[in-house]
Amino acid sequence: MSEAKHAIEGSLNPARSFGPCVVLRSFPGYHWIYWLGPFLGALLAVLFYRLIKVLEFETANPGREYYPPAKALERS
Repeated sequence: MSEAKHAIEGSLNPARSFGPCVVLRSFPGYHWIYWLGPFLGALLAVLFYRLIKVLEFETANPGREYYPPAKALERS
């Protein structure tokens, strides 16, 4: 039973993964992924956001998704 317990343990929160390692003074070889994963995800999100801003995506199809408040009321 304890082997199965270790097979399903895991965390998506780096702090939650770091706490038990500090208490047990044991850092497994794969612990780096808990820190690198969120960092790379945030970096990817920033790069995607900047790409959208550089391409000025919100002006690619003007008037399609945005209606000024007065016109939005007229359409109802």
